Amino acid sequence: LFNCDFEKNIYSGYVRIREVGTCNVDEKSYKKFFYNWVINFIKFQSILKKLDIKYLFISDCVYHNFGLLFKTALLQNIKVVATIPYDQSGLIGGRVYLNASNYFRETRNYLLSFTNKTLEEIQNNLKPNLINDFVQSRINGNQKIFDGSYHRNTKKMTLNEIDLSFNKKIIFHKKILIACHLLWDDSNSSYTTLYEDYEIWLSKTIDCAIINTNVLWIFKAHPSEIYLGTKRTIKDLFIEKNAFKYNNIILLEPDTIINTYSLISYVDSIITVKGSIGFEAAMLGKGVISAGTNAYSELGISLEFENADLYENFLMTKINDINLSQNEKNTILAKTYAYIYFVSKCPLSVFLSKYNFYNVVESGNIFTKISNDDTIKKFTDKITSNYEGDL
Repeated sequence: LFNCDFEKNIYSGYVRIREVGTCNVDEKSYKKFFYNWVINFIKFQSILKKLDIKYLFISDCVYHNFGLLFKTALLQNIKVVATIPYDQSGLIGGRVYLNASNYFRETRNYLLSFTNKTLEEIQNNLKPNLINDFVQSRINGNQKIFDGSYHRNTKKMTLNEIDLSFNKKIIFHKKILIACHLLWDDSNSSYTTLYEDYEIWLSKTIDCAIINTNVLWIFKAHPSEIYLGTKRTIKDLFIEKNAFKYNNIILLEPDTIINTYSLISYVDSIITVKGSIGFEAAMLGKGVISAGTNAYSELGISLEFENADLYENFLMTKINDINLSQNEKNTILAKTYAYIYFVSKCPLSVFLSKYNFYNVVESGNIFTKISNDDTIKKFTDKITSNYEGDL
């Protein structure tokens, strides 16, 4: 419909609801799900036109329902203001969109990523000590943004200790960490993946690992398998593909005691589709291999591919002989990008942290506080003008 890739939203929504990794689009339940979505699309399109809507405020733009509202509004050139809380951190970030063509033209177009304009503005005002403090805080697990706090329950290990825990007698040319995603968690409706979903990506990556025995492939299941739950785990896929029998393949369960940053230090590079671990690995000088677009696409800190064939060919052959480490310049840039992504791009949080927001509401002073706040004034100006970009 209208070249807007609605199918990706529908597919991702269906997989999420079922908490599985992949699905057969010919099965009866999917067709019913698709049909209901089309009915909702027609209804919502009609409502937007009938009411002459000028603005859409929304808390996300992925999956079947959010994506439906988001893209349908953009098709009618309705201004969309998308804001989202950053987990339990209390921080809020977002983006303003004007139309569908602008949205699809940009690679880093999801509301949690940042534009080149934002990058330039923030870089001009950054203080190195703030970035270094952030990096150390992130490594120590003292951040709640995007699962930063789960590192506290893991053990920092030396390279030798990790070697002993893996108990591998063979010396491998490379050691690669595959940072697995929660299989049902939005593989394709925010950014673009080289495959239809995470399970197909992971299955193809395992196939490459089986072929390339010169590399030690360490697959790490995402902690959200435990925290959010799933009907389909990485271990299920390993069992089906009989991957445990291969000496060059390791699976780390979602509750592994090994600290993620220790693992990053242990390997030559990490592989992810769009995980924030890409920022973390790059800021520690490690290579990042991306199997899709993400918040760090086109920033020069990750290896990117035009299609799945190129990705698989690289894993099976070329990865053996290439130095994947970040140079010093890229490592510094990666720290800056990570700081912007995790900390700087959430100006609404300035307002929320300045006042105890809920107390302000209860006391009845909310409108006085808002009308006199510079952050909110800037926010309002961006919404009511022809501005497009980060909030």
